[in-house]
Amino acid sequence: MKTRIALIGAGFISDYHARGLQTLADVEIAAVVSKNLDNAQKFALKYNIKEALNDISSLVKRDDLDAVIISTPNQFHAPYAIEFLQNGKDVFLEKPMGMSGDEGRQIAGVATKHNQLVMVGHMWRFDTDTRYIKDTVASGTIGRVFKTKGYGIHENWGPSGWFTKKELAGGGALADMGVHAIDAVRYILGDPKPVKVYARISTEFGDYDVDDTGILVITWDNGTESIIESGWWHPHMDGPEASTSLFGTKGYANLFPTFLKMKEGEGTVTTVPELPKREDHCDQIIYTRQMEYFVECIKTRQQPVPGLSEGQMVLDIVDAAYKMALSDLRDNIENIVFDLDGTLWDPMPMSIKAWHTALNGFDCIKNPISEEDIQGILGMQHDLVGKKLFPYLSEEQQFEVMNSCYVQEVNDIKESGGVLYHGLEATLKTLGKKYDLFIVSNCQAGYIEAFYEFHGLSAYFKDFECSGNTGLSKTENVKMVIERNKLTKSIYIGDTMGDYTAAIGNQIPFVFAKYGFGDVPKAEHSINKIVDLELLF
Repeated sequence: MKTRIALIGAGFISDYHARGLQTLADVEIAAVVSKNLDNAQKFALKYNIKEALNDISSLVKRDDLDAVIISTPNQFHAPYAIEFLQNGKDVFLEKPMGMSGDEGRQIAGVATKHNQLVMVGHMWRFDTDTRYIKDTVASGTIGRVFKTKGYGIHENWGPSGWFTKKELAGGGALADMGVHAIDAVRYILGDPKPVKVYARISTEFGDYDVDDTGILVITWDNGTESIIESGWWHPHMDGPEASTSLFGTKGYANLFPTFLKMKEGEGTVTTVPELPKREDHCDQIIYTRQMEYFVECIKTRQQPVPGLSEGQMVLDIVDAAYKMALSDLRDNIENIVFDLDGTLWDPMPMSIKAWHTALNGFDCIKNPISEEDIQGILGMQHDLVGKKLFPYLSEEQQFEVMNSCYVQEVNDIKESGGVLYHGLEATLKTLGKKYDLFIVSNCQAGYIEAFYEFHGLSAYFKDFECSGNTGLSKTENVKMVIERNKLTKSIYIGDTMGDYTAAIGNQIPFVFAKYGFGDVPKAEHSINKIVDLELLF
C-alpha cells in the first residue's frame, strides 16, 4: 500500500521534496497546496499530481492521507502542523520548526498527545560530507574539539518576499541561513546542549525589518565553543554558502570544502578524503534521502531524527540569540528621547492646511506649497526652512513668511490637533512605567506645548526642547536635554537621518521609526509602528 503525502507549499524548496518523493515507488504525492491556485496547478502539472488546491481545509480530515510536508512561510509552520497533527497526519516541517521556541513546544505537545510523528528539515544531516566529518570527530582522529567556526551566508545575494518580513519569517538571515550552521555543528559534535549564547545581530544591507548579519558564540555542555555567522548580501564568504570548521587538539577538520589537517611533527599534513562528487552544493540527493527516511519512519512509527528535539534546540538557540541582541539595548536604557513629527504623530494634514492659510496672505509667494514640500522640511532645523522653500525671497521676507506659517500651525494644533499614531498613548503609558520620556524636535517655539495641550500628553514627558527655542541643532538640543536632566543611558527614537545624526553625535543608541517620513539605511534597530516599542523595551 502506498504512503500518500500532500505538499503544503509550491515554492522553491517543494521542488526538491517532490523530486525526492517521486523516486520512491511506494509513495504517492496526493495533492499540492498553494495560496495562489495558479501556482499549485502549475506545480501539479509539472509533477503529475492529481489535486491542486489553494487551502488546506479539504485535506485536514481526509482519511486517505498519511502525511504532509509543510514548506510555507514560517508564520504558518506551527498552525498548519498542529491542525494536521490533531487530525492524525504525520508532519515534515521545513526549517525552522516554528517562529519561536514556544511554537516548537506547542507542536511537540500536540504531536505527543496524538501519537504523530514530526520531522524537521535540517537536511545537512543527510549529506555524505557531513556524515564523514561527524564520524571523524567521533573517532577521536582530531582529538578533543575545543572550537568550531561555521556560517550560513549568501554572497552578494539575499531572498525577497516573505523572507524579509518579520511577521511572516520571525527573523532574517539567522532564521534562514544560521539555523543550518547551528544544526550542522550540533550533529557533528553529537548533539550537545547549549549552556550559553552570545549574539550580535544587525541589518546592514536592506530596507527590511529583519536581520541580514549575525554572529553567535555558543558554549556547549561538552565544553566546545562554536562561532556561528549568518548573512545575506555579504561581499565575501570563505567557501560555499554553508561551511563548518572544527579545531581539535590533534588536528583540524573542515566541512565544505571537506578536508583534514593533522599534526605531524612540527607541521601538518592535509588529507582530502575520497567522497562522492557533488552536482551542486545543496545536492538533490540529500533531499531525496530526507524523504526516504521520513517515509520509512511513517511505516515503522519510528520517531524521526532530526525531529522535535533537534528542531526545538535550534529554535531555542535562535530565540536566545535574538533576546541577547536586544538585551544589550534594554540593559543600557534608562530614558528615552523622542523626535515628534513622523515619530509620535503625523502632522501633515494639519500642517498643509495651516501653511495654505498663512501663505494666502502673501503676494510674494510664487508657487503653492505641496505635500511633498512640507514632507521635505519635516525634521529640518526651522531657521533653515525659509531658505529651502523660498530662496527667491530676501531674508527679511523669509522670516516674515515663516513666522506667519509657524504661528498659524501652532494655532491650528491648539484648535484641532494632529493625527496621533495608533496606540501612542498606551505605548507612552507602558514605557513611562520603566523610563523617563523626553521630546527633542526641530520645530518652532510653542509647537510642542500645543501638541501637549490638545492631546493631553504632557504628563508622560519630563522635559522637551526645540530649535525654535534655542536656535541650535537637534544634536545640540539633545545634548542640552541630557545635561539639563543629568541623564545617563539615553536612547533617541526618530524617523530621519537628522535624528540618526543627533543620536550618533551624542553617542547614544538610535531606533529608526520606519513608518515616518525619512530613510535611515544605517539604523541598527528599527520599528514598524509605535506600539513595537513595547516589545523592544
